[in-house]
Amino acid sequence: MKTRRQWFLLCLLIVVIIVVVAILLHARGYQPFASVIQDGKTAPIAPSGLTGKVVSYSQITIHWIDNSNNEDGFRIYRNGALFESVGPDITTFQDSGLNYATVYSYLVTAYNEHGETQCSITASIKTLNPPVTVTLNRIGVLFDHDPFVKGRGEIYVYIGVTDGKSEPQLVRVPSSGTISLNDNESQEMHQKLFASSSVGDELRIVAIAFESDDPAISQLVNLLTNTLISYLFGDYSGAVSTLVALLQSQPSVGEDNYQEMAESTADDFVGAVEKGWTVGEDWGIGSHADVISGDLRLWFNISTP
Repeated sequence: MKTRRQWFLLCLLIVVIIVVVAILLHARGYQPFASVIQDGKTAPIAPSGLTGKVVSYSQITIHWIDNSNNEDGFRIYRNGALFESVGPDITTFQDSGLNYATVYSYLVTAYNEHGETQCSITASIKTLNPPVTVTLNRIGVLFDHDPFVKGRGEIYVYIGVTDGKSEPQLVRVPSSGTISLNDNESQEMHQKLFASSSVGDELRIVAIAFESDDPAISQLVNLLTNTLISYLFGDYSGAVSTLVALLQSQPSVGEDNYQEMAESTADDFVGAVEKGWTVGEDWGIGSHADVISGDLRLWFNISTP
């Protein structure tokens, strides 16, 4: 049977062991749920449950659980570097002015004059892709595809844009009628072709231009639309095969099938422009001046805030 002295020594030993273990854990950075004793006073208990939520292409909100009642505040580390401090009892922080489509890693610590304890987990969050707008600034031709005696070429263009996420957008320019152009001439347009609040991981543009001798007819519109939609949805080989049939000319009124359409001299093929960019190429954001393919010339901007 243990004596009172033995019980006292046993309790003292247990206390000493607890204190030593606590100090050793603190020295190694493991203090997720316990205060650290320093000179008889304690550092705050570390925060826990760190989570993050993407708000937009430039904002992330992080949240944590406050486990202490003696912190002077919290320090927030982003990608390993201290960048912000907040006061006590605050458990949410919104980080703004970030780069789009970028991963950020966060760590939160609680601190007071006796020490700093860190959350046992980090949170990694990626900002959204940016909003993107595609604007057509100008259309031109190298050769107007009309005989000299006839005068200026009457040009119209179909332009399709897709970002791999939203529905492809197909625009006729102009929406009706034609643009009257001579050789090596261009005309300002300033027309929005595409807009997305958060662009997909790829942006692709294709444009097909024709010189019209006859009024535009439904067969041509259907053929052109099917070709562009096939291309934008990834059926590139099918789209190219259809375009090959268009290289010589297009139909006049009264022709009923695609073979006759391809053999007609009514609408001359002017040119076809295709451009594509990925995330790594920053979606082609910037100004694209005098993009030439065949006899078609395009000026357009891809912009983001």
